[in-house]
Amino acid sequence: MIALLFAVVLLGFSACKKDDDPALAVEYSSVVLSADNTVVTVTFNQGVYRNADQTGNLDASSFELSFTSADTVSATYTAQHTAGESKALITLIYEDEPQTGDKLGVTAKSNTIHGTEGNVLGQDLTETVDVN
Repeated sequence: MIALLFAVVLLGFSACKKDDDPALAVEYSSVVLSADNTVVTVTFNQGVYRNADQTGNLDASSFELSFTSADTVSATYTAQHTAGESKALITLIYEDEPQTGDKLGVTAKSNTIHGTEGNVLGQDLTETVDVN
């Protein structure tokens, strides 16, 4: 009887799958601004996609950029990314350039980025970098 109970308990443990573990949250690994302040390299902790079905490249609408500056800084930007890759490049074109000491906030927007495990970025994720 004890052997049968042990076998049932052992079977219960072996039935647990790795799929029961929660999906790895989408996070930044790094956010780096180029020396000339024109390219932001965003690296995530996993491959990412625009859509939940693991298709689509991230684009500018997946990100929001903001400057903290004493003077006005205005810029437009584009994003380049290949579906499933962990890196995205954001290229800035300035109308009013930032100055040394200014800060650039790079926000990955919630519900616009999906990880390799099918998980979605559930809330905005912001990293601030120093302008060169």
